[in-house]
Amino acid sequence: MTLDAQDGGLSLAGQAHAILREGVAAVQAPRLLNASALATFATGDAPCYLLAVGKAAQAMAGCAQALLAQAGVSLTRGLIVVPQGVGSSPLPADNPAPYSPAEVLEAGHPIPDAAGLAAAERVLALAHRAG
Repeated sequence: MTLDAQDGGLSLAGQAHAILREGVAAVQAPRLLNASALATFATGDAPCYLLAVGKAAQAMAGCAQALLAQAGVSLTRGLIVVPQGVGSSPLPADNPAPYSPAEVLEAGHPIPDAAGLAAAERVLALAHRAG
């Protein structure tokens, strides 16, 4: 991408759009997670628990589960906590891993609510169980 619009490059608006696209692409789950990093923390012999919280939790959890499966590691249990209304969103086409046995929970955001408190308690319980 050129930043010089004077010599036939992108217009300022085009440059801004290209920068935005590149920034968004740089933080997509497949670019942030890799199998070797996950394999460091999980082996096929030990239970593997997954906790994901936030707006990107579904994408990150799906990617993590797919990478773990490639490494021969099965997910024992997982919780994915997302903002209200996000839990019913379909998986991105480039991230089709099923969540089972992970469960998706919705919680109030940005204002905490009872569902968020219940989700936090479930996350803590699973974290304690995982050790």
